Amino acid sequence: MSFNLETVAGLVGGTVVEVSVVALPEDPNLHALSLPKKVEYTVPFPRLETPVLQIDGSMIYWDEVPDATGYAIHIWNIICSTKNTFFDLSTHEDLEPGTYDVFIYAIADSSKNSNSLNSNIEKYTKEPIE
Repeated sequence: MSFNLETVAGLVGGTVVEVSVVALPEDPNLHALSLPKKVEYTVPFPRLETPVLQIDGSMIYWDEVPDATGYAIHIWNIICSTKNTFFDLSTHEDLEPGTYDVFIYAIADSSKNSNSLNSNIEKYTKEPIE
């Protein structure tokens, strides 16, 4: 059985709370089936909106995400960062000719928010130089 603590109202991001878990029997007249197990849980900050990535040739772009401090761009196993809402993939000199999966996520101020989830994936093909 699982329970998503992020659904509990009133918890404030960054707060550490103690959670006790006990196995209870189906019959309410019986005693608990286990001793309480206590764990600490740090309430996550609200997650930034997930950017929607678009590609046009070698240019990728996306709408600005409110409260983002920047954006991480993943091109295969290479990670770049920018504060802009666009990036020209052809300017990245470490890419060999080939086809790459590209995605981004919005970077948060960790004292206020959590990073966004990864964007959609787009394909980018770097052509060989002839």
